[in-house]
Amino acid sequence: MAAKEMRDVFDRTIPAGSIFDPELYRGQLAPRRLGGGLLPFALYSLFSDLPAQVDLLDRIDGEVIVRGEASLLWLAEDPADRVFPLLPLASHGPLPHTAELREILLAALDRLAAFPPGMALFTEFVRAVALVELRPDARGRDSQITTSSFPVLPFCVFLSERSMRQLPPRSVNPVRSPRFFAENLYHEAIHQALNVHLLLYDVLSPDYNSATAPKVDIYWREEEDFSGDVPIPAGNQQWELDRVLHAVVVYGHLLEYRLEQLADPTLEPFERALFTDATRTGLESVRYLMAAMAEHTDCFTDYGRDVVASLGAAIDAVAARAAEVLPAP
Repeated sequence: MAAKEMRDVFDRTIPAGSIFDPELYRGQLAPRRLGGGLLPFALYSLFSDLPAQVDLLDRIDGEVIVRGEASLLWLAEDPADRVFPLLPLASHGPLPHTAELREILLAALDRLAAFPPGMALFTEFVRAVALVELRPDARGRDSQITTSSFPVLPFCVFLSERSMRQLPPRSVNPVRSPRFFAENLYHEAIHQALNVHLLLYDVLSPDYNSATAPKVDIYWREEEDFSGDVPIPAGNQQWELDRVLHAVVVYGHLLEYRLEQLADPTLEPFERALFTDATRTGLESVRYLMAAMAEHTDCFTDYGRDVVASLGAAIDAVAARAAEVLPAP
């Protein structure tokens, strides 16, 4: 039967015995000061093209943050520039640890804990977090991320200060909120879980190639680029089908999270306004992407077509709930 909730679409635990199973690396990591928080970098050494002489585990530094069920490594500054240039987000560097950042990170984990499905996914698929900013030498040739993660670096997520006040696809507020930050932590955990699923199971057809596969026009990115504080014209943008799949899964999960937030009477007015706007625009975007993806089911395996059908049912279900909550435009 097709899923009626986003959380039923794919596995929400790491398959035991798979290459991602933390138990396989316990003996290697337990004696180290940062312990299991180093799991992403043990895996990165397997997946990436790191120079043979580089032992990344000896270079990583940070603070282990424990809050409720969550235990994660918060990556520290890299004054000798020995780590971040080797990582997939080389254009960014870690922000200094401050009491203010620690406070909002802990508050975001508390907010996420109030949504148990989100915290369960986060604790399973995120072991390290990097709070980052664009490096001065990268300005003008790259743009600062809001959030990001990479299949080659499992269980590690990157977030900038914008993740504390911006929600996809295009909702921005000048005021920080732990609730916004919590959503973006959850957002990247969803990407990580889906990355693992796609690497272990054949969802896309064996001959799928993102370079030659069908592209989907992203109309809201044509109108404006919301990667910064001030929207600017962006020109035409297209997403590959695997990116569309990621967006559908993420937006669908986030709609469920946002509806939970909107049901909370303790929301501040500015938080309610942003969650309402993000719910409306997120619903519009995910319906568009779902319809576009459904036109290209030949790019999926039989199992993948079942996933697409389950996604469609789950999106319909969350859309019906949203219609009852959202005020009339």
